[in-house]
Amino acid sequence: MGAQPDDYSVPDPYRRLHYRFLSLPFQKRLHIALGLGLLHDEDRDVDETQRGKRFMERAKEEGLLATLWDLTEACYGPQHTKADGDTNPYRRKGAT
Repeated sequence: MGAQPDDYSVPDPYRRLHYRFLSLPFQKRLHIALGLGLLHDEDRDVDETQRGKRFMERAKEEGLLATLWDLTEACYGPQHTKADGDTNPYRRKGAT
């Protein structure tokens, strides 16, 4: 009954990426979004949370989650990525 403790040991990759991307400083998020073509004119008057959600949705729709993951993790530096033991789940064959 209910969730088992092990159910929480592996976070959902999309949620993790969303959280880590939105945790980046504004300038880094903007640089990544511009580089991937995720920033659109209609995002100008939208609050940061909604804008981040739009970036994530567009990255998913355009098949850019693997690249977004790599760019986001690169901002944290190798010590964080290696310490977490994470590899890019979107680089696996067939992942979206």
